[in-house]
Amino acid sequence: MAPSRRKTFPMSKNLEAHARRILSGVADPHTGTDLVTSGAVRGVGVSGDDVSVDIQLGYPAKSIEADIAAAAKRALEADSAIAHAAVSVSSRVHAHAVQEGLTPLPNVRNVIAIASGKGGVGKSTVSANLALALHVEGAKVGVLDADIYGPSQPRMLGLSGRPDSKDGKRIEPKSNHGIEVMSIGFMIEEDTAMIWRGPMVTQALQQLIRGQIDKFNLIGLLQDGIRHGFTDEYTRDLGHHIIQALQVLHIDRGIDIDTGVE
Repeated sequence: MAPSRRKTFPMSKNLEAHARRILSGVADPHTGTDLVTSGAVRGVGVSGDDVSVDIQLGYPAKSIEADIAAAAKRALEADSAIAHAAVSVSSRVHAHAVQEGLTPLPNVRNVIAIASGKGGVGKSTVSANLALALHVEGAKVGVLDADIYGPSQPRMLGLSGRPDSKDGKRIEPKSNHGIEVMSIGFMIEEDTAMIWRGPMVTQALQQLIRGQIDKFNLIGLLQDGIRHGFTDEYTRDLGHHIIQALQVLHIDRGIDIDTGVE
């Protein structure tokens, strides 16, 4: 009889370490980093020559969880020391560290600012599509429409009507397609122009922010409508007050929307 080619590991810790070495050769297709280096391998269990692995990704990744589980299982079972591998993959979004001097919002883990130096370049379209994409991947997402000139998130996300207020002080976000939305557009008619001075803008945005962050436990809050290219006295004043109102948010990432220049 031919000798067995199966490797033997006298202690379960040895097989656990061996499994981790194998997993260090399996890369996350989104980040390119292997599962061990990224810290995604939360635990490895051993029973005889069977292995069970718990993988937890740090970002919403519902669409690739099954693929990563299959890749890890193939790599483990291809090794002669492992008879069977059971792999589970899940996602848990982690909060980023806030800027020095700011207090993290208790109900929001991450904030992405969508901004541009001008209007009409697609901030609202990017915000709506990014929010929907994150929701599909498993994130709980809210959109704060900070566009005072022309709030369009209600139309983008199929929402209309006046917002509700249970206590008469704070308005309730509206929801559609799994996205929670706060917008000044809920308070005015769609074709009504908003010509507000700075202090009014500050007060309105602060009310939207309070309604957003007090009510929901969000993985991501997308902040739409910021314009940082203020060219005259009125818009410079408005821009100052928009930035002042948004300082309570710890912005983790920013996306700047620009048009090409020939």
